[in-house]
Amino acid sequence: MNIQYENVLLRAIETEDIPILFQMINDGQIESMTGGWSFPVSMEQQKQWYQSIQSEKNTLRCTIDINDLGVAGMVSFSDIDWKNRNTQIHVKILNNEKFRRKGIACQAIMGMMRYAFSELNMHLVYCTILQSNLPSLKLFEKCGFTKDGQLRERVFKNGKYHDTITMSIINPSECHV
Repeated sequence: MNIQYENVLLRAIETEDIPILFQMINDGQIESMTGGWSFPVSMEQQKQWYQSIQSEKNTLRCTIDINDLGVAGMVSFSDIDWKNRNTQIHVKILNNEKFRRKGIACQAIMGMMRYAFSELNMHLVYCTILQSNLPSLKLFEKCGFTKDGQLRERVFKNGKYHDTITMSIINPSECHV
């Protein structure tokens, strides 16, 4: 089942998406804004990674496909906790002017949240963002996420440690406020 939300189609990753994923994983600007890290990845390693994710049970990865423009990036849930009904969301948009600052990431997040709450029966979706990544902090706030807390000097990038911000949103249909 594909997930449609406004102008974005969220679909399973296909083998033809490997070159785009390869481009994103090796883009230093994208990597500098994320909490994780990676070594330079060869095309062969990217293909092996694609094969390895086929049997994952607690991760959902989707490409963000835009009509007439192609694949704009990737959105995913990781660490899906079926008992406690929560998951972490991640989004990456290609470093390309035709995709940046067009509302694509927001639509992808909203589509994934709708799927998490209405189909996967999740209670809470959370994210962890570098404190210095102001565009992502604003993006998740715009999507309804609330700041939960700050972890000091959690990520080492560009020669220094960075704090991370954890944000979350509770399934609106379960809010009892």
